Amino acid sequence: MINKNRTGLATPALTLLVLATTSGLAGAQAAVTIANYDFEQADPTGKLPANWVYIEPKDGDGFLTLGEGRKGGRSAQVTCTRRDQGWGPGFGQVGVVAVKGNQWYELRFWARAQGLYNGAFVALRDTTNWQANRLWQQFYPSSSWREFKYKFHSRRELPAKVSRLQFSFDSTGTLWVDDVRLLQAQPEKPANLLDVAGRKNLLPNSSFEVGSFGWATYGADELFGEIDTTTAFHGRRSFRITLEAGNLPVYYNDFTYRLLSRASHETIWKLPLCPIGYCPVESGKPLTFSFHLKASREGVPVVANIIEASGKATSRKFTVRTQWQRFSFSATPTSDMVFITLGIDASAELALPVALWMDALQLELAKQATEYQPTFPVAFGLDTGKEGNVYTRGEQVAPRLMLCNQSEAPQSASIGVEVEDFFGRRQERSEQHVALKAGEHWAQKLNLPITQPGFYRLNVTVSGEGWKTSRSLRAAVIYPFEREYAGADGFLGINHAFVSDLYMRRARAMGLTWVRSWFCKWEDVEAQQGTFDFNEARLQYERLRRLGMHVELCLSDPSSNWASTAPKELGGRTGGESQSRRVWWLPKSFDDYENYVRRVAEEFKGEVRHYEVFNEPTNRKGGENCNLDLAHTYPTFLERARRAIRSVSDEDRLMGAGLGYFRNSDDLSPIVEKIDILSEHRYPGLAPTASMLRSFAEAHEKLRESGGDRPIWVTEYGIYADDDPDPTTVNSRFLQHWGTDSERLAATYVAKHHIIALASGVRKVFFHIGNWPFHVNREHGCGFHAFFEWGGVPRKTYSALNTLAWVLPPGSRHVKTWTGPAETYAFEFEHGPGRVAALWSEGGLQAPAEALRSINRCGATFTDVSGAKIDRVPREIENSPIYIRATGKAQQKALAGFLEAMTAQGK
Repeated sequence: MINKNRTGLATPALTLLVLATTSGLAGAQAAVTIANYDFEQADPTGKLPANWVYIEPKDGDGFLTLGEGRKGGRSAQVTCTRRDQGWGPGFGQVGVVAVKGNQWYELRFWARAQGLYNGAFVALRDTTNWQANRLWQQFYPSSSWREFKYKFHSRRELPAKVSRLQFSFDSTGTLWVDDVRLLQAQPEKPANLLDVAGRKNLLPNSSFEVGSFGWATYGADELFGEIDTTTAFHGRRSFRITLEAGNLPVYYNDFTYRLLSRASHETIWKLPLCPIGYCPVESGKPLTFSFHLKASREGVPVVANIIEASGKATSRKFTVRTQWQRFSFSATPTSDMVFITLGIDASAELALPVALWMDALQLELAKQATEYQPTFPVAFGLDTGKEGNVYTRGEQVAPRLMLCNQSEAPQSASIGVEVEDFFGRRQERSEQHVALKAGEHWAQKLNLPITQPGFYRLNVTVSGEGWKTSRSLRAAVIYPFEREYAGADGFLGINHAFVSDLYMRRARAMGLTWVRSWFCKWEDVEAQQGTFDFNEARLQYERLRRLGMHVELCLSDPSSNWASTAPKELGGRTGGESQSRRVWWLPKSFDDYENYVRRVAEEFKGEVRHYEVFNEPTNRKGGENCNLDLAHTYPTFLERARRAIRSVSDEDRLMGAGLGYFRNSDDLSPIVEKIDILSEHRYPGLAPTASMLRSFAEAHEKLRESGGDRPIWVTEYGIYADDDPDPTTVNSRFLQHWGTDSERLAATYVAKHHIIALASGVRKVFFHIGNWPFHVNREHGCGFHAFFEWGGVPRKTYSALNTLAWVLPPGSRHVKTWTGPAETYAFEFEHGPGRVAALWSEGGLQAPAEALRSINRCGATFTDVSGAKIDRVPREIENSPIYIRATGKAQQKALAGFLEAMTAQGK
């Protein structure tokens, strides 16, 4: 939805209102002229905001008018009553706003909405080139007024005469906007820039005196290597990487871009060390990377890199001996931020075992290496001792803080620790002071004020005379789902397995029980006609079972290379799936297809019970002249697959892909009558509850019209957010980024979607995830890692899904949906003798006083969306789920009374 050409312009005469500028504030807060920014002025008709024009939808109906402002005055109100295709309606200001080139700005405005399906857009556009936007940002207003702030970099000048500042949306509904301001701003500081500006050595903890804190393995999901206290060049410790047979990471991929359609597992050899985060440098000025190394034998090959934010790398290779030796090289970056990698230049041909020790690493702004100097006089590190920094409820959150005086003189260090929760609320900051002798090591457990499940940040600052440094550590406390429901059939799944066991273990602890896997592609298991090889498939399956997962097999392709009717000369790849287009043509014989499915079902008889025919059945994957014609041939594929799996076991179930792929078909009954489960792919973003409810209801209605209702599995779902994005993902069209509340919003709407889905006849929801290693500092541009930062460290969605899996455990059943004013919803479920209600209000609604007293006194348990218990249901119900758990009859009676009173208001 980026860079759409919205050209519906009206052009009334403009009367300019110039805001007072604040040029005296060093330009950082200088305001840019916006006419009638607060919408208090009306046009001559008295019905429209002066100086703003309506933007017509491409194919739809709507209007612009004056609405009520956030403080009782006026606002701009744009409404869409019908939209069939193309862009939706909006309003804009033409010929007024001007921005400079190479200047940062911040746009601020207030907005609320009702009935929007996919949020709204704010943009600053060039009317002579609709693709050359200075700003294009999607935002998600709720029914209550909320302020939005967006920084952007105007790389080129935009004169007022060709500019349009606009607000728009692509659905029916209504949007209100008020108090629009545009200010000059300072450049946005990258989220993962190390706090080392002005220091000689830009690599903190570079002699590993406080362990491996701040370091990672580039190209792997977790740190590979360990601290060695038996040898060091500087201080007492060094870092050792040991490569030996049987001790290297093995990564699994049921669909790999590198090997195209071949399922794979591979040993990872290249495991260089790198810092977590970027070092600030100066573009165009030289810098030098130096390091001390020794190896377990003579002649060990080593490779080092200086990698810029753009991905450009300066690489050098070295040969290392068995005695400590210093190496260095220089580069002149074209970026203002870089990181380094250093490790064994390994391959399958390298004789094992081999070890490499490294110490006293230094990255400095200089043409050549100078004497090694630690970044700060006192280094600090924090170690939770928990995989992914995740604790289980009941465990004491007491990470180990480590200090080391790396100078030759006594030092006094001040330590500040602050705990931040899921909602950004900060606990009282604790302070202490430590006196350290030269070279002294110090460690202490921090007894933090964390007693409830949820997501947390541990913000640590250490300072001394003339220096100060800080780091933030993500952590979580989760409910013990894995312990209580080991091997259970829950509702959470992922589409593709994570490549590393680390991420799979962390996801299992979260509450994940299912994987939709693609390891039985026709080309993979029958590369030659009549010759079946299930070795790779069996290895993939056994790994998932070892990790406690249930498996749904996606038989993703309609053909294979040998079976395809594609012309011999056809080449190229399918789009997003990056495999041969030949496998997306009809097979020469449907008998061959049926035989393939039967052999798969026989191989996994009694182990896999769910088989899905194709991933996203669309004709275009095979190219322009593809002969699939799935509107007519898909029922044949389903019939053959159904016959194949049922010939093996009556308990096997067939899944068919979403009805949206056949929206133009007059009769869906040939598809529906052959499937046991409907597979749907859904990416609703931050859609309102009413929209998601309506969408699921329409799917069930279409099923009933086409031969009978079916259970629904959402086999792809996703919303991806990162409060600390690296340069490769910050502008990704997949990664949602709304500033520091991006993860909170995403996690909230993930929970809401899953609750709505479970209340709408959905049995499973599979998050679509990235099936590649999470490259620290260079995350894949899609950002398809919804649960984790590097190393299995949690994002906020992780806590929200663990909480949801815990409050709605396997066996939970939806019993009632309550709806009320101000877009208030409650979804009631039962599990055993108890009831759980998930309650929220998108418009904000006050609970009736008497009912509120009753529910708060009855002994029910109240939990917020991240898992923390709260003392009582608040008077004001907001747009974030509250879980109310009622066990006994008295509690359930109070719950029913409370929900009745909440939703009956205004009726």
